[in-house]
Amino acid sequence: DADADADADADADVLPASLHVSLSRVFPVRAEARKPLVAALRARLAAANVDAFFVAATDFDVFTNDDETTTFLALRLEEASTSAAPTRERRGGFAGLIAAVDAALRAKGHPTFYADPKPHASVMWAPGNVSRALRKIVSETKGSPGLGFRGWAVPIERVACAVSGSPEVAVWARLSSAVTLPPPPSSP
Repeated sequence: DADADADADADADVLPASLHVSLSRVFPVRAEARKPLVAALRARLAAANVDAFFVAATDFDVFTNDDETTTFLALRLEEASTSAAPTRERRGGFAGLIAAVDAALRAKGHPTFYADPKPHASVMWAPGNVSRALRKIVSETKGSPGLGFRGWAVPIERVACAVSGSPEVAVWARLSSAVTLPPPPSSP
């Protein structure tokens, strides 16, 4: 169907091929604590036995940081159905990664992620708490043509530790070639 192809082309022009998805809160780390933190993250993530997985954007969401100095417009993410279901030996994507990161942070005395995590990728930000105005805009644009995410998914293949003043360090990586998405549903 020509409309579906046009929507897919529009999504491809707007949506990035890779995303930054936070698995922790922002918190201070002393310079001498960086290497032990990276080592703890690597150990916990390796033990978590999580494979690469795909995520799909489902909607827009609005978040404000803990001290309400910044508001974010974000893509809400959900794990896309894949050919490899979680097993007792292998925990599913976001839940497994967040649990491993939380365990490493807790062991080092750092704050863990939120009790009810909402995986997302921030796409825009504004200073201050402008969440009410941004939520109104998001609400008013729901259902607008061209804002769909149908058929869009990206692999989660890498977790990096980003500490201000230091280069980003990979602490977990998996190839997504072992996990495949089923074909997209055909358009009506």
